[in-house]
Amino acid sequence: TAIGSVVLLPIMGAVVLSKSEIHSGTSITGTIQLNCPAPASGFTVDLSCDNPLVSFPKTVFIPAGADSVTFPLTCGCTAIRVTGTFSAMNGKSVVTTQISVCPPQASQIIIATKSVQGGNCTMGTIVLDGVAPAGGFTISLKSVSPDVITVPDSVCIPQGESQINFAINTTVVTKIRTGAIVIPGTTVKQNLRVNP
Repeated sequence: TAIGSVVLLPIMGAVVLSKSEIHSGTSITGTIQLNCPAPASGFTVDLSCDNPLVSFPKTVFIPAGADSVTFPLTCGCTAIRVTGTFSAMNGKSVVTTQISVCPPQASQIIIATKSVQGGNCTMGTIVLDGVAPAGGFTISLKSVSPDVITVPDSVCIPQGESQINFAINTTVVTKIRTGAIVIPGTTVKQNLRVNP
């Protein structure tokens, strides 16, 4: 920005992440915001982060007249929460924000059919909100009606995968029974109707 013959160079206003907590193996975007448009020569910003799980471009360029730029960030897989500081710098102008990479969590249970005849089997699928880390990721399961519906106590989602199938067994019933499969410690739940 020019005031008379004096050119005021922009300084960075903020670095904004689309999410401050990122699930294992997923991607987000970041945005560098300036306090005024970039000069005719543009504006180069150096990026750094002390969280080793986060990958991103080392520099980004804001073209002349623009006051922001967006860039991608990709996170590696982890079984534990890892928090660090993400920094953007141009000369002495520095802005920072916190970024955490978290283990995946189960986001939903999908059952192949809404109902099944008692005594028959069906299949369920657990879906993660991220990717399983090295060694896989174990999820506990529970049937709230174990006399009618039985499931494995747990399943292990292999490294690099985001879902896994599991068998659902049912017993013979004399009247319609509706049970549910849950993931203990979460709100994830799916109902299943068992017919005579």
